[in-house]
Amino acid sequence: MTSVDNGQVIEAGNRIRDDAKQLASSVGAFTDQARGALTELMETRPYVAIVGAFAVGYLLAGGLSSRLTRVGLAVAGRYMLANLGSELLDNVRR
Repeated sequence: MTSVDNGQVIEAGNRIRDDAKQLASSVGAFTDQARGALTELMETRPYVAIVGAFAVGYLLAGGLSSRLTRVGLAVAGRYMLANLGSELLDNVRR
């Protein structure tokens, strides 16, 4: 067995603490961005936001049991990604 001195343990603990702080900061920044994007979506396209909320609730409730549902969600997802991509390109061009 190898022995570990207290300095190594303290150093490892400090690195873990620093990494956890950085992770918490990154998660906080991501949630702020997501909240802003969702707020903008709800203000500009309320029906899309409602349908999106319904779809998330449906998925969380375990509604992906049928093959037809999977196909429908795949088509809707592709449509939404295409629209999102075009909106992002429009924003970049401005």
